[in-house]
Amino acid sequence: MVGWARSIAAAAAPNFTRLQLELGANNAAIVLDGADLQATAESLVTGFTKLSGQWCEAPRRVIVVGGTGPLVDALEARLASMTIGSSLDDATELGPVAFAARRDELNRQRDALAAAGGSVRVVGAIPEKGYFVAPTLIEGAHLDPVDEVFGPMLAIRSARDEAEAVRMANDGPVGLAGYVFGPDEGQARYLGARIDAGEIKVNGTSVLDMASDSVQSFFGSAGIGGHGDADLLNFFVGQRIVGIDAPGLPL
Repeated sequence: MVGWARSIAAAAAPNFTRLQLELGANNAAIVLDGADLQATAESLVTGFTKLSGQWCEAPRRVIVVGGTGPLVDALEARLASMTIGSSLDDATELGPVAFAARRDELNRQRDALAAAGGSVRVVGAIPEKGYFVAPTLIEGAHLDPVDEVFGPMLAIRSARDEAEAVRMANDGPVGLAGYVFGPDEGQARYLGARIDAGEIKVNGTSVLDMASDSVQSFFGSAGIGGHGDADLLNFFVGQRIVGIDAPGLPL
């Protein structure tokens, strides 16, 4: 996406055409020691599968402080109960991706991560007809922050401590969204403020903003853009949002 956006910006430059870009990234989620694994798994699954994983702020890579095994098992158990099918069926929890090339690109990315040493778990059966990608967990693989995974795929790695987790979250040209899961909301908010992203959510992955008067402020070379002229100023001074999802949100 960043490459396409640079091309658009270059085409707009000769006429000084105004444009606003909202770009994705392989947004990082940090899971702290002591986090409720069942609740964290539920939230991460909701986050990386809603809209078939095709929303810019979806969690793409998970960094676990400590061992990844228990979280991966919880993620797999939740995915195993997921209903995959037509988006026109009210019972469906995961529908197809938008088009054939998106499906093919996701499969290519999965195979490349497996070839690089990632342990791949594909969960659930997909219909034969349609552009479906089964929910996929890739443990132990390095997910390049530039090569965005825009679909229902999640990479999980471990970190020795919180400092390493933050360094890993800030690796590469990211800057759109970040997530922190932990038992102490104050600690999670403090750590979230160290993530180089415009919007950081604590113990949640909702699409909606965290408060009625909140704004989105994206920064970093993969987070170019904002919403409105006032936000552009806030964007350049590095505004960020760190907050907690309100319960009961529809998305």
